[in-house]
Amino acid sequence: MERKGAGRAKSQIYIETLVVSYLTSRIARDVVTSENQLATRDFWQDAPNRVDLVVSELVIQEASAGDPTAVRDRLAAIASLRILEADKESAELTRSLIQGHAMTSDAEQDAAHVALAVVNGVDYLATWNLRHIANPRLIPLIDKTCRARGYAPVLIRTPNQLRRFTMQDTERDPIMAELREIRARMAAEAGGNDIRLIFEYVRSKRKSPTTDSRGFPLSLRRKDASKSDEHSKE
Repeated sequence: MERKGAGRAKSQIYIETLVVSYLTSRIARDVVTSENQLATRDFWQDAPNRVDLVVSELVIQEASAGDPTAVRDRLAAIASLRILEADKESAELTRSLIQGHAMTSDAEQDAAHVALAVVNGVDYLATWNLRHIANPRLIPLIDKTCRARGYAPVLIRTPNQLRRFTMQDTERDPIMAELREIRARMAAEAGGNDIRLIFEYVRSKRKSPTTDSRGFPLSLRRKDASKSDEHSKE
């Protein structure tokens, strides 16, 4: 299972419409929203120099609705970005995401954003839609549906998360890219990116044995080993 863009020089990030809105809108009074807006602007300031940002026809359509001044600002912000076109493949994957209950029936446009990024082999999807897209409960279902259709899943992240990534390492080293993807999958299944959650998840999956092949408790073996180390030092 390979991405269409495998081997390209830079990682690609699909910019979902809410990111564009947060980027260009007036800073809100709500603390959480304002922090997300500022994080988006920090991300946008440097991202174009490190990665390839792309949008889609759907993003253009959604960004073109509403107040004329806001529309002008949103479209100006993404005017230089490459536009992905909807096609039969993305439409079919959108239906699969809905019918497979990976995404809800009232989130068809959100599913279309995911499908467009996946079908075009984009590496990351940047979004602030925490309910229907960047939802830790839904991401494993989304990934499973994409794999079932023969696609490599897109890594779904907020701009705040993407801002912390060392994208240059990913671009230079395919092994680093794979490791990041594995960690992302584990974080999604563990219910968060906290390293302690991931460790607990791995521990529960491995179900470490409490005895060795001879039936002796491993805890005793560890104590014996530590004692032998002490004797050897003496």
